Amino acid sequence: LYPTDTLTAATITTLVVMAYVLASWALLLWGVAERKVTVEAAETETSPVPFTAAVMRMLRCPPYRWYLLMKVPISFLGALPFQLLLLFFQNTMRMEAFSLTQNYTSVVALLGGFVSIPLQLSMSERIGRKRTLTVLLAILSTVFLLASLVPFSAFPMALLPVSFCLGVCLTLPNIIPDAILGDIIDYDELLTGTRSEAMFTTVETNIDSGIEHIVLTAAQLCMSLAGYTALGGCE
Repeated sequence: LYPTDTLTAATITTLVVMAYVLASWALLLWGVAERKVTVEAAETETSPVPFTAAVMRMLRCPPYRWYLLMKVPISFLGALPFQLLLLFFQNTMRMEAFSLTQNYTSVVALLGGFVSIPLQLSMSERIGRKRTLTVLLAILSTVFLLASLVPFSAFPMALLPVSFCLGVCLTLPNIIPDAILGDIIDYDELLTGTRSEAMFTTVETNIDSGIEHIVLTAAQLCMSLAGYTALGGCE
């Protein structure tokens, strides 16, 4: 709406974000309630397990170890494409004014994310979570491998179907793996007699943060060490 008035565009964006945050805050206060601890439950409640002991107990669960080996790379898959999108526009597509193309890409990606959520849930009910995850990862791998052969600088519109898959990357690391993690939490409770849902969730959050702040930074650092310079070194 305001391609040359950055201040107005930033002000309107800030107001929209503020309204969204206030609405989320109101919904939180209105609809979310803490579990009330009764006197009997408080008296019978056991002392908390130390962090290291709790994590080691979680790692003794074989399905959880396999889950972690799957979760780390799939989280990397979900975050990396958008981290490199700016570099892709500047270097692969050789674009200086890329804001409009980036907006179109983001819109199509969001559409892909929204559409993929009911698709993932439906496929999980029909063929199972493991097969659903395997099929979708195979499709994404094929699309991205084929995309590496497309001259996007000559055919910019070819980016739209790839953008749809970027949206799937945003939701795929969370929708099905979170459901699998719920099953693992139930299985761990069956083995140990203790429900460690809070600890599993904490580790899950730290994995996502670690991927975003450590692994992706390391990926860009490796590019720099290999001699990469933005825009070929141009100012």
